[in-house]
Amino acid sequence: MKKIIPLTILVGLFWTANLNAQESPDSLSFKEAEKFYLAKIDADDKDSEAYANLGNLYLKEEKFSKAIEQYTKAIDIYPYDPNFYAGRGEALVKSEENALLAIKDLKKTLTASKEYNNSELAELNLLLAKAHNSLSSNLTDEHGSISFEYTTISTKYDSTNSETAYQRAVYFDEKGFPVEANVEFKKAVRLDSENKVYKAELVRSDNYIARHFKTQSDYDQYEQRNLIIKKKE
Repeated sequence: MKKIIPLTILVGLFWTANLNAQESPDSLSFKEAEKFYLAKIDADDKDSEAYANLGNLYLKEEKFSKAIEQYTKAIDIYPYDPNFYAGRGEALVKSEENALLAIKDLKKTLTASKEYNNSELAELNLLLAKAHNSLSSNLTDEHGSISFEYTTISTKYDSTNSETAYQRAVYFDEKGFPVEANVEFKKAVRLDSENKVYKAELVRSDNYIARHFKTQSDYDQYEQRNLIIKKKE
């Protein structure tokens, strides 16, 4: 079976693998591409790749419920392709539906990690972080801690992802580590200077630091507090 890449950051790549030379991404509108895959399914309702690629199409258009439906059909027909689970996992996370199933799907995908490059692995781990984060009540419980661990893994694969930096900043902020949060907010803005949410959160974080950390003594006391917290943990 041909490899299908369902991750949104790479979604354009599946076109060249699954449309013929006469039907390039530039020549097909969403409706035309949808019609193309539906016709393939009508011709062969056991074509798991057609369902998965239709799922990719819906995912790209942020039609998450439809994407989930198509990925599920692909999985029912051929439950051995990790890309189908990756696609459904991403759609579930982004639709904020059934985080537990999303976690199960994404973990299944990671068992085939040799098929993915570092950028893809970073994205998969970030999606797992988001799924656990959605199950966390305050980011300091078990799911919050697991979410942070996945952002750490994601950063190891790709340190240039602004979304990962932002997730880590929010985690530090909720845990009561404003200095570390400020570092991550700065990183997120540096990586994506056009993001209004990142910029607003950095302004808030900078203002907090300016109010509470006026001298080196303030930083020293903060470090001492952190050492005590870590010992208790």
